[in-house]
Amino acid sequence: MTMDLFAYLHTALLVIQRGISVIGIFIILSGVIIAMSQFAVFLIKGELVTHSAKINSIRLNLGRILILGLEFIVAADLIGTTT
Repeated sequence: MTMDLFAYLHTALLVIQRGISVIGIFIILSGVIIAMSQFAVFLIKGELVTHSAKINSIRLNLGRILILGLEFIVAADLIGTTT
């Protein structure tokens, strides 16, 4: 009886782990897509040389999104390690 409970708990934690990993991957992919689209618009407008502060803003936002996505992936790894 207790082995069945532990098996269900282990399976549930694996599903949660994979779900959190997928969320982290989607966060990173969406951040990269957003940053690339912002940069492409900036490049097409020809404002790349004149507005370097905007480029830094795009890089900063991308960095924040990457950190958030990596935090999700690390949390999933911690769940996997404890199971």
